[in-house]
Amino acid sequence: MLPLRHRAGLHPTPPVSCLPRVLGAWLALQLAACSTSAPDHAPSIDLQAAAGAMLDSTSYVVPGTGEARTLPLTIWYPTDDSSGEPTRFNLIQRDELSYLDATVAPARRPLPLFVYSHGDRAWGGSAHRIARQFVLNGWVVVAADHIGSTFFETPGPKPGEYEIVRAYDVQAVIDHMESLPPEHPLHGLVNTSEVYVGGHSYGGRTAWLGSGVTLDMDAITAGCTGCTQAQLDAFALFEPDTRIAAVASFAGDLGTNRAAPAGYASVQVPVLFMTGSNDGDGGRPMFERVTLADVIWLQFQGGCHESFTGTLDCATLDVDSSVEATATYLIAFGDVHVRHSSNATMRAIIDGSIEVADFVSYERTPTRLP
Repeated sequence: MLPLRHRAGLHPTPPVSCLPRVLGAWLALQLAACSTSAPDHAPSIDLQAAAGAMLDSTSYVVPGTGEARTLPLTIWYPTDDSSGEPTRFNLIQRDELSYLDATVAPARRPLPLFVYSHGDRAWGGSAHRIARQFVLNGWVVVAADHIGSTFFETPGPKPGEYEIVRAYDVQAVIDHMESLPPEHPLHGLVNTSEVYVGGHSYGGRTAWLGSGVTLDMDAITAGCTGCTQAQLDAFALFEPDTRIAAVASFAGDLGTNRAAPAGYASVQVPVLFMTGSNDGDGGRPMFERVTLADVIWLQFQGGCHESFTGTLDCATLDVDSSVEATATYLIAFGDVHVRHSSNATMRAIIDGSIEVADFVSYERTPTRLP
């Protein structure tokens, strides 16, 4: 776990532990139960912490085009099981610490939900390292395989409306978690009234689309060469999901062919934007386009495109350190903006007065939501 330290010139209240730091679902569920009124504590981070996992699916029809889609899902959740069968996400990846169909640990109240959107040529299970950190801190995590941009599908041009289809995928995932049948092991245990959405790379773009940004239909129409009216309707009919309470995008931006800078004035949820200095333009052009939204920008110095999920190594930044920092910021952001915690340490992490890692720089737009 990375050592936290106060940034120079700032003097927040010294942290006091919420409860002894132990592993497993007991800690996760105690944190979930005391989050809104807990004494001071930082996110618990342990890359070897286990979680329960189950494989599921959901189906829906895309507005506008009428495309029927079925999405495989991976769901992570707290368990008291000390061992279990590894979860295999596909032919090339499994996780020994995601215990397949483990028993669900009892919870005092519904747990908060983080919905993850993967990058192009990836899969939902690629988020397992981050997902297990959320579970350790009392969350349920669900990730869909975005059919049309997974690892085993033939790469090539995507339909003109595909970017917005992924945003509809996220809404369908929330719908699925909201309507779990009584026989489902997680029925009644997931809070879908305020949901945290995050994504990596192409999934970061998906998260931006779900933030409430106003789409520029003139730019979309001009750039969607050969699109049918039904494909354009998929964009035009998209409406922000009011259940989304916070958004995080890591290594993912949204082009001006989808939204103009003025469009970010309609974003009514806080956004956490994380980028690596060694990844493309480093993130500043996007940050400068979103000044009308309430956005925190964290740039990982030496960070690569995969530094946030740990799917691949990065030659210029230790991957375990970057994943720990990513999880710390993500969970603290969710604790403040989704769980509405008064925890001083979580708030100090998010307002920049506590430094999580010396390789992370912090900036924030001038816009502040109430």
